[in-house]
Amino acid sequence: MKNKIKYEYKSIIINETKRFIELGYTPTEDAGDLSLRDPDTGYIYFSPNKGPEIDIPDWSVITEEDIVVTDSEGNIVDNRHGIQPTCEHPMHLAIYKNRPDAKAIVHSHCIYSSAFSIVGKSIPLALSEVRKFGEDIRCSPEFGPAGSKILADGVVWALGKKNKAALIKNHGAVCIGENFREAFQVSIYLEKLAQTCILAATIGEVKGVPQEYRK
Repeated sequence: MKNKIKYEYKSIIINETKRFIELGYTPTEDAGDLSLRDPDTGYIYFSPNKGPEIDIPDWSVITEEDIVVTDSEGNIVDNRHGIQPTCEHPMHLAIYKNRPDAKAIVHSHCIYSSAFSIVGKSIPLALSEVRKFGEDIRCSPEFGPAGSKILADGVVWALGKKNKAALIKNHGAVCIGENFREAFQVSIYLEKLAQTCILAATIGEVKGVPQEYRK
């Protein structure tokens, strides 16, 4: 099994974690998480779980040694020093099972998208450049604690078979892509869309892109 582990995938997680922090998508630098699926083996590379068993103050200090690898069912394949995958790994696993097109996941805790998640409202597809998201960005229907099946099932429902982004009730957002380049692009556009819709609502009615022009 060990010879199937791709060290370069661990390095990708580390590099993208730096971007995650720089964008401000993890307010305390240890909230939210990332994962990457290897289509060749089905292995999934996860941000670590910041728990009492390891001395990781935040994501800025993690190294390749801290990245946890599981199979598609969540069984540990590689975890140095006994580190566990992020507590949200059940959500990531559920997304990968439901969306074969997803190879990378960015779970963020951003301000404006989180505001929509608090009120449980969809974000209207109101900007032309976000047409590729699919449809309005839906929010999971009910609150679920971190790592719970309720949370995972709600996100899978919100993403459906088409959308690239979803909101997690009273929590944050999830964006998927065929790689981190796409997943982060979706995340950036999602936060801009949420912020713009909130601002627009203060001066008038928010209207979405006409249905015939959506991808």
